[in-house]
Amino acid sequence: MRQRRVGHQSLNIRSLDHLAHCLGVPLRVLEELADHVVWHYNPTTLRPKKLSEKPREIDAPLARLKHIQRRINSLLLTDLWLPDSIHAYRRRRSIKTAAEPHKGRPFLWVADIRQFYPSISHRHVYAMFFKLGCTPDVARLLTMLTTHFHRLPQGAPTSPSLANLYLRLSGIAARIGGLAARHRLQVTFFGDDILLSSEQPFQGLTAHLAQIVEDCGLRLHPGKTQPVVGPGERHQAIGVVMNSFGTDVDVPKSYRRQLRTLIRLVGLHGPGALQKLGVTRADPHAYLRGKITFAAYMNPRNRAFFASVDEALSRWTERTAMQPGRSA
Repeated sequence: MRQRRVGHQSLNIRSLDHLAHCLGVPLRVLEELADHVVWHYNPTTLRPKKLSEKPREIDAPLARLKHIQRRINSLLLTDLWLPDSIHAYRRRRSIKTAAEPHKGRPFLWVADIRQFYPSISHRHVYAMFFKLGCTPDVARLLTMLTTHFHRLPQGAPTSPSLANLYLRLSGIAARIGGLAARHRLQVTFFGDDILLSSEQPFQGLTAHLAQIVEDCGLRLHPGKTQPVVGPGERHQAIGVVMNSFGTDVDVPKSYRRQLRTLIRLVGLHGPGALQKLGVTRADPHAYLRGKITFAAYMNPRNRAFFASVDEALSRWTERTAMQPGRSA
């Protein structure tokens, strides 16, 4: 199959046979799945979020549909061009790259898009595929394969890429980016979060920014979209703090406190304590090292936690070996 240029602007798929060729899947398989797509999803499940929030509905596709969606994502969607301001679910992009443009800047505003995936309807998805150069029958088939209950499902492999594309094709990223450039703001998007920062106060712009989002078919979440925070306040969003020690990006203090508590439990009761307490069902040592790896990626000073875990395990091993009835 012809290799596409990274960062291409469109798909330009002009027939159903062309689509099947691009995906390497027989057309009859694609059409059969699309005709009975509702049968190819697990029952909707609720995934808990924060205690104060409504649980998130997850619509996870079954194996056959998931395989096709993964091919659509990797072969058609992943390399489509996106503005540099969009950071989620992209190669060589991360929470850290989304946060770094804002580190140490005195003023920060974080806006949350309400019901981001479910707000992107099947009509929006069809319009995106059509704008990307797909003929109506191709756009219709791709829409049927990537939407569920007439919306973008949370749980499908294609949904993150399509959500990013909606930020581009609806005009949200360009319009907010243009406003940011005029007023010397930094802007980044990470999933349903929009981060804007500045050297100067910009409270008067937030209503305009919210209107842009609404004009493009989405709404901000009033409970999660807080006022602009200033230089004397903590700048926290997308799981990190952007004014730790003045200019560094770091995990919040609560994250570091939790790590210390877990390490202390391991030192006192062994790694199995984390499983007994329901902290993790996986290998407790791997779980801890994963949390530390994330913290160390955000800020190198957190690498010290690796040594703390090793010391805690050594203490527990030594104490266990000294107990009566146990061999050294």
